[in-house]
Amino acid sequence: MITDFKKYLAWAGIQQVTMGIIFENWKMILPVWVAVILTAMIFMACHIPNKFLMAVCLPVECLFLFMWKSPVSLFWIIPSHALLAIAIKRYVPESVTHGMKVLWEYEK
Repeated sequence: MITDFKKYLAWAGIQQVTMGIIFENWKMILPVWVAVILTAMIFMACHIPNKFLMAVCLPVECLFLFMWKSPVSLFWIIPSHALLAIAIKRYVPESVTHGMKVLWEYEK
């Protein structure tokens, strides 16, 4: 479990820092709610063609971004992302999650 958490923490960190940068930039030129939706849609698109992960990622990322106050928010968003990913991997059947695979890995 600890190894999984470290792996997911690192991967969640990369993903959420990237989404944070995109969100912070869009927030300067767009209404916050538009920046939230567009950023969450990009995050969702990164999980194509896994429909399950796409369906989970859109609302969860919207929630994370609506609760975003500053880059300091990453200190709770990143571990939350990692724990959610571990919970999904462990407790949702692989027939539903498709092994958490996305993009070119999905068909393997």
